[in-house]
Amino acid sequence: MYAWLFLRSSGAFGPAEKAFGGHLQPASDASTVSLQLNREELAGNADAVIATAARIKREVVGAPFQHLLESLLAGTITQAKAFAVRLRSSEIVYFCPGADRVTVGFGLHFPDSTDAAVVRIVCSQFAEVQRTIGTAPTVNFCEVGTGATIPREITSSRLPLLPEGTEGFTGYLTLSYFPSHADSPDKMENTVTLVSSFRTYLNYHLKAAKSYIHSRMRNRVSSLLQVLERAKTSDPTAKKVKKTFQGKAIKKAA
Repeated sequence: MYAWLFLRSSGAFGPAEKAFGGHLQPASDASTVSLQLNREELAGNADAVIATAARIKREVVGAPFQHLLESLLAGTITQAKAFAVRLRSSEIVYFCPGADRVTVGFGLHFPDSTDAAVVRIVCSQFAEVQRTIGTAPTVNFCEVGTGATIPREITSSRLPLLPEGTEGFTGYLTLSYFPSHADSPDKMENTVTLVSSFRTYLNYHLKAAKSYIHSRMRNRVSSLLQVLERAKTSDPTAKKVKKTFQGKAIKKAA
């Protein structure tokens, strides 16, 4: 509840309200919002209304991202305060404004140990590949249990942290965005869409990696079974017949 109240009071929810006009209606406790559509509007311009409704997740989840990026471009980012939102019950997303950047941190939690191991590899690759792509946002991954320090942007904001002793806690991944990532309408749209769907994107890579591993394992098992099926045991007491290169049996002279 506090997160939504803060988003609305600080203006971080403004981009979503602007995108949907009067269609977004907050609940009585201001902890959730709902989308209300007028049947008369649907009859007059159904395609546009449906297209807008289909973007509700992107607009609602992406609202705080866009708010901070717009503040960064406007030069008012120093007036913004850091805040955190629980987009998932066991995870926290941190929004940390800086003097020349906006840092978004993801506290990751994967209960399954196999999932957690794959996610650590994927996140580590994000940090490695980013070094070779000059236009990509700065990536920092803090893996739990390795002695790595929690990103400074998160600790300096004094926001609540995920308990490290919790089973499935994977670590923190931060993405730092600069004005060059949102200095045009197309860049703003692309950046907000990508960062707001990052957690879903990470989950997709997790499933794709597991599917690839399982596929390789099944192919390996199939090849081993084929080798076993082709293997034939020979009788050591049977009389051996020598054959020529053409496959004809060699008969001994009487």
